[in-house]
Amino acid sequence: MATTNRREIDEDDAKATPKFRVDGSQLKPPPPHAFDLPKTVEIRRLALCLDSDEASISDFGERLASHQGLSRYVIAVANHTAALSKSTARAASAIREDSVIREPTHAAAFLGLRGLRRVLNSLTVESSVDA
Repeated sequence: MATTNRREIDEDDAKATPKFRVDGSQLKPPPPHAFDLPKTVEIRRLALCLDSDEASISDFGERLASHQGLSRYVIAVANHTAALSKSTARAASAIREDSVIREPTHAAAFLGLRGLRRVLNSLTVESSVDA
C-alpha cells in the first residue's frame, strides 16, 4: 500500500513540473511550451514591473507566484542556470550539490533583474513569432 501512495505522489509531482532529460555533457534549457504560460500581455506587464525604479526582487517574486505556469517556468530556468553553474569548476565550490530552487522569489533572486528581463523578453518574442 505504501508503494501505491508513493506512486501517486510521484505522478502528481510529474504533472506539476515537467522533468527534463539531460543527454550528453550539455544541459538543455526547459522548453516554454511545456508550461501553461499566461498571455503575452501579462508577461509584458510583469516585464514592465522590472523596469520600475521601485522594483524589488521580493515584490516581483510575489507577483510571479500569482502566475503558476510562468513561475514554474522561471523556477525551471533558474535550476537550469544553477546546474550549468555547478558544472563549471569555478562555481562548483560556491553552490551546494543538493540545492534546488523551489520558490518563485528564490528563482527571481537567483536570476536577478537582468536574468528575469532576459527570460521574460524571450517569452514575448517567441510568442509574437508563433502568432
